[in-house]
Amino acid sequence: MFKNLTDFGMERNLKEAIGFYIVSLLLFILIGILLGRIIVGINPYISDEGIDIFLDVIAVVYCITLYSIIHFKKQMDSSEYIKTLALIVGLIFILGEIFSLLFIAILTMAENESETRDDEEIIDVEIY
Repeated sequence: MFKNLTDFGMERNLKEAIGFYIVSLLLFILIGILLGRIIVGINPYISDEGIDIFLDVIAVVYCITLYSIIHFKKQMDSSEYIKTLALIVGLIFILGEIFSLLFIAILTMAENESETRDDEEIIDVEIY
């Protein structure tokens, strides 16, 4: 369930995608807590709204980075990259980080397109 978490090009099954989701969510929470503590340490008079805006920015950066790494490691279709990226950012603002990370975990179940391209290539060799 928790094996090969750093292999972003790997095609995961449902159990592995759930493990990836749990770890990426926990990592996001840890990053949010650490950066929130740093911001409060720098400016102890920051409002709750300021912290919320800061955490939203961190969530967008985290999800975009995670999605981009998975997209390029799996060599997915580039024409769908911007549409899916907009969908993920929209999910962050509409439903929250939890659902956008869930969508990213589902994307890890997609097959690695570089492997399918290698299988589809046919090499013509003429023997004289």
